[in-house]
Amino acid sequence: MLRLSKLLPALDKIKLLDLLVGLKVRDPILLVIMYHEVGRSVYYDEGIPEQLFEDEIKYLIKLRFKILPLCEALEIIENAPDKSHRIAVLTFDDAYRGVYDNALPIMLKYGIRGSIYPVAGFVKNHITHWASQIGFIIRNIKTPITIKLGIFNKMFTINSENDKITMLNYLLNILPKLDVNEINTLINELIGNADKSIDHALQGLYDEVMMNEEQLRELVELGFEIGGHGYWHVGLTNISRERLYQEVEGSLAFVNEFMGKSGCKFRTFAYPYGLYDSEVINVLKEVGFHAAVTMKLIINKIAGLNLHEIGRVSPYRFNLPTLASFKAQLVITR
Repeated sequence: MLRLSKLLPALDKIKLLDLLVGLKVRDPILLVIMYHEVGRSVYYDEGIPEQLFEDEIKYLIKLRFKILPLCEALEIIENAPDKSHRIAVLTFDDAYRGVYDNALPIMLKYGIRGSIYPVAGFVKNHITHWASQIGFIIRNIKTPITIKLGIFNKMFTINSENDKITMLNYLLNILPKLDVNEINTLINELIGNADKSIDHALQGLYDEVMMNEEQLRELVELGFEIGGHGYWHVGLTNISRERLYQEVEGSLAFVNEFMGKSGCKFRTFAYPYGLYDSEVINVLKEVGFHAAVTMKLIINKIAGLNLHEIGRVSPYRFNLPTLASFKAQLVITR
């Protein structure tokens, strides 16, 4: 990592990365970038720094990308499939508050809009993202402590910050396997092991961490797209078929509340945790989602674009939040 942190700036300084990126984007492409939080922590991860976010926008503009919401991009491609498109889409999963507070002013500065993928049940019920709740609880647990989680029949001994990180990583890795009732049980057990003040603090966490309906409606009025991200943000490949329909149908109803008067006819979806299979795709199509974005590191070629398996790249690579790392990501992504 240390070598890369020195090598990438050196390659960038001599313009080699720019040359290679230029070669990579010669063909008609749809570049979709996956963001979560911007300029803030979400209690389990740090968002992209605001300056890097703006630098990436400026770089895409320099490369002559047209930056649009995904629904608009797909309509343009559908109407002129043979044209030499170079389109970028900025997507924001989960609808974190920093997107409204920090990303929006930057995007308005450059006259661009993006696609937001809120979790319907979180917004409707003012519930903070599962991962943020778990991260918040673990971060604020007083040590030393031994935590017993009956749902997993597992004990955690927490003596240090490293122990907290180990526990957090374990729980975040297991989250995609749980349905909503199991997740609520897990969070209640964590609260029961923590200081009573944490339960009270959690009640005010939503407004700090997540966007609300009013803010989402403001984004729609500004031309942003609201897409689907499930009703409860559960792994769609790990639930029953009945629950799968509930997640997808509830998500589409939520999207239509916001996008019903929009000129966009496409309804798009982001798979929670990036999990999907042929059954999930078929249900999305049947219910009425016309396209979906994945977590596959792919720069999409316009020719032969698979609408329900659109790839996305992350805003930087190698755990190096720099523009040089973003450029390197574009170079090495297939």
